[in-house]
Amino acid sequence: MPSRYILSLPLWIVILSLSAACAPFVGQQSESDPRLDQLMSKADQSLVNQTEADALLREYGRQLESQQREIQRLGNSIAPTLAPVAAECSPVQACPEAERIAGKTVVGGLESIWMSDLGFALAARIDTGADTSVLSVRNVELFERDGKRWVRFNVVNPVSGESVLAERRVQRMVGMVQTVSGKTRRRPLVQMRAVIGPFAQTVEFILSERTHNGYQAQIGRSVLNDVIVVDVSRKNIAPYARPPTSSETAQ
Repeated sequence: MPSRYILSLPLWIVILSLSAACAPFVGQQSESDPRLDQLMSKADQSLVNQTEADALLREYGRQLESQQREIQRLGNSIAPTLAPVAAECSPVQACPEAERIAGKTVVGGLESIWMSDLGFALAARIDTGADTSVLSVRNVELFERDGKRWVRFNVVNPVSGESVLAERRVQRMVGMVQTVSGKTRRRPLVQMRAVIGPFAQTVEFILSERTHNGYQAQIGRSVLNDVIVVDVSRKNIAPYARPPTSSETAQ
């Protein structure tokens, strides 16, 4: 046998040996782990779900903004119809006799009331479902005076837009449930003079910083008992008789 074939024999043996050794390794690398495939599939699905959730949140946000704009528009359109000056009688002239049923004065679901302590009128919702009256205010600040608890707050004059500062002694603290969160917050309750139709009396108001569409006060059952009947289908049917000022009395 020629010498070149004798020298080449070991090389072929080495090549075959290497091929045989590598074959299992390549086959092992080509096999995929099913657990890894499952993880990748779940990750892909999570990304799809997150994308869909983000799209839904953006759509809900747009709908909420649209609803808020519509509520604001409705509030602006309703407010002028509830202007408190429209239900005022002349302080030197008697109001027309109020409508009565079974000896009780009839008032509408929305009325203008005169706030004697503030010197201006407010649009008020007459609410037979509420026990206590509520006054919408701003900047509530509790403080102490002569060992008693007092409260300082602002009330907006709906005609001039001026914010009027008032201070009253706190009669007690009352829990109010917040509509959005459902949590209860304690609010100060004060006494203020108010004229509702032909009636002038001291009313207990809970001070609330929550704003309302079209009205700044809510009159509850404690004021209505035995003297007033509410016709919720009507409004401004019981003009208040504003007490005359000192200058008007002098005339």
